[in-house]
Amino acid sequence: MARKTWYRPKDPDEVRDYGVTWTADIGTAVISASAWESVEGEAVVDANSFTDTTTTVRISGGAAGETCALLNTVTLDTGEIAQLTCYLKIRDR
Repeated sequence: MARKTWYRPKDPDEVRDYGVTWTADIGTAVISASAWESVEGEAVVDANSFTDTTTTVRISGGAAGETCALLNTVTLDTGEIAQLTCYLKIRDR
């Protein structure tokens, strides 16, 4: 499973969007479905969206000082399923 770290930290009180560009991993395939889940930490997945090659997640919450892990699972038009774990630091601003 692939990993990504978002370098723009989030304050616990913010609600922010974070994204992933899948082009390098999926080649010419197209994303037909995307789901996000929080797998570590207190971050909350509020919403998600996707295009043919990108996914976006809206995140709220989290506790200052923690690093949250969020799992993105995409289904491609080829029937393949790919996953990426994204890490996000939570910091008071």
